[in-house]
This record gives sequence, C-alpha cells and structure tokens, in this order.
Amino acid sequence: MNPPTSWKQFLESALLESDPHRLPERIQRARIAIMDRVEQLLDDRERQPEHDEIVFALNRLDNLDARSDHPR
Repeated sequence: MNPPTSWKQFLESALLESDPHRLPERIQRARIAIMDRVEQLLDDRERQPEHDEIVFALNRLDNLDARSDHPR
C-alpha cells in the first residue's frame, strides 16, 4: 500500500513533466496511486480533507491529460 503522501509525489511528477512522451505514463502512475489511496480511505470518515484534496488532484490530472497531445 502507498503511504498517504506518495500519491502527492506522483501527482507532482505528472504536473511537472515537460517531456510529452513521458507525460502519459506519469499521469497514469499518478492516477493509480490516487486510486490506491482512495481505496484505503473508503472506511475512514475522518479523512474528508484528504478526500477533497484527491478530487482536486484527479481534476488537475484530467485537465493535464486533455491538454497533452498524446492519443488516448
């Protein structure tokens, strides 16, 4: 399992990636790390702030993915 902050590191790597050829992989890794964390949080109601942060992160990845030139 990923520690709580690892998804943030993957997100940052995707957001800062300047190589368009590496960007799709970075986005995918960030999404996987985020979804792993979401599964961990499903039973923990006290983690609402992190849940909100995760929703925002997924939206940022979607926007980044939409702006990139790679085929889906």
